[in-house]
Amino acid sequence: MKLGTRGSFYLVWMVAVVLLGVSGLGLLGLLRHWRFLVEDQLRLNQRVGSCVLDLQKKIEQVEFLNATIRKLRVAILASSLRPELLMGYRVALKTAVFSQEAIRIQWEVLGWKWRVAGSGDQVSGFPGFPWVRDPPDIVGEQSLRLTVHPRFRLGVYHAPRVAVAELYLEESEWKARWVSPEWVYESVRTNFF
Repeated sequence: MKLGTRGSFYLVWMVAVVLLGVSGLGLLGLLRHWRFLVEDQLRLNQRVGSCVLDLQKKIEQVEFLNATIRKLRVAILASSLRPELLMGYRVALKTAVFSQEAIRIQWEVLGWKWRVAGSGDQVSGFPGFPWVRDPPDIVGEQSLRLTVHPRFRLGVYHAPRVAVAELYLEESEWKARWVSPEWVYESVRTNFF
């Protein structure tokens, strides 16, 4: 069987079309893979970001209540001049302390939610409640006292994607930022396995 010039031309075009088709399918597969990687990264970022913002909100609530407790303690000391106000101040103080205890419980619940890894995610440790309350004195309950370095990092690892955010105190204001994932890689090597 002998091919003419016309047959050779069609054969070359057929090989070219097949190569383009296979290349197109490969490109579609690569794009699909990238799409899944981006979706994973978005999911990890949302998980870490929402948790860090929740922690920031809880910290700001505790600090606001601490300031309120300090003011109420001063008011209780000053109420010796007007004893009829003393009971109201004591009730307000107990309410502020109770609100802080509710925030502590919410913090623990948030930690349990964080530890429940979904879709094969591995999470870094969740910070424990970083405040302690000193025993009450003659005036009443005291405000909470921060006992640890004011910096918390949360990270999620789902191979090959990582999301890490940090909550830190800077000039008496709590701020959140994304940080380098090397910290999670070290944590994965030491804590996850």
